[in-house]
Amino acid sequence: MNWQSDFVKEMSTKIYTIPAFGDKGIHVETLQSLLQSMGYNTGGIDGDFGKKTRNAIREFQQQQGIPDTGMLDAATLSALQLVLETGYAADPKLALTTIVDRSGICRTVWSNRGGAPHGFYYGMVLSYANFYRRLKANDKVVKEMVKALVADEKKDALYKYRDVLENNGMNASAPRDMLRKLFVLMFGLAIMESTGRHCCGWDRGKLTGWGDSDEIVTPKPENSEAGLFQISYDILYPASTPFKNLLSSIYTSYKQNPDGYIGFFSKGAVCKPEDADNFGSGEGELFQQFSKQCPAFTVELAAVALRYDCNHWGPIRQKGNTEKGVEIKKEMEVLLRSVESYLDANNPNTP
Repeated sequence: MNWQSDFVKEMSTKIYTIPAFGDKGIHVETLQSLLQSMGYNTGGIDGDFGKKTRNAIREFQQQQGIPDTGMLDAATLSALQLVLETGYAADPKLALTTIVDRSGICRTVWSNRGGAPHGFYYGMVLSYANFYRRLKANDKVVKEMVKALVADEKKDALYKYRDVLENNGMNASAPRDMLRKLFVLMFGLAIMESTGRHCCGWDRGKLTGWGDSDEIVTPKPENSEAGLFQISYDILYPASTPFKNLLSSIYTSYKQNPDGYIGFFSKGAVCKPEDADNFGSGEGELFQQFSKQCPAFTVELAAVALRYDCNHWGPIRQKGNTEKGVEIKKEMEVLLRSVESYLDANNPNTP
């Protein structure tokens, strides 16, 4: 079964939440695709409900004799022959993206970074669902993500941010709570590192030291970061410890089966021409390329590394700095709890 073709087919006739002005998501893409097919200009099918999409609805409403509000009321939905489903689709991927769309989380504004692509939330939720299922199956990699706190702020991000998380009501320590807290932290880290763009290339600010000559770094293949979490190849090697070996095994596993949810992570993401560049040659260059092509890999790598070597990331080290540090948002935990509730009730296979 080709889930992608079934996914597109189902979304062409159904919506699982009504798109509204300012929304971002697959439900908006469905609306835009339908309007475009009928000859109305929405400015593209980008999943962003802006003025052009609203104007296209108004034009459609005028031609149908419906009050031209630019909003999707019952009469407009009926005229468009769009069916509103109140439950969830059988396909867990579609069900999980529906949870994201209904939450309104894609409207989130992050301090110093603004908004993120709606695909960022889809990809993170799909990754979380995967890890949550694996947690129930006693997966050895996920067990490392949810282990007890390590009392070392240079190693364990959950220990370093324990007070911040507790202040946001996240103080439980059961395995699922640990996984959820880790992902809440990862949402904020990815925003700081790439603004939620899976395709983000190496930080060219290194060339100028970000305005400080004392901070200038000469990019090399092994220290040039890439992808959603801006991880560099040097986090893997030398593989001289169980931790490094574990990270290397994750890399090997994904290279053998590179399903990285890129079709979801890429939604709404604007990739700049320079993002396609990879610095240097050899394994370091290949790592940069792979990190951008297989975003779910970087999610898993970061989830483990944040429990062992959190100082790999500058924003983690900048705890408490409102400009350079990681922002913790309670809304992300609420979203993940919704994902857990869906998975507990439906017990789907790996998304």
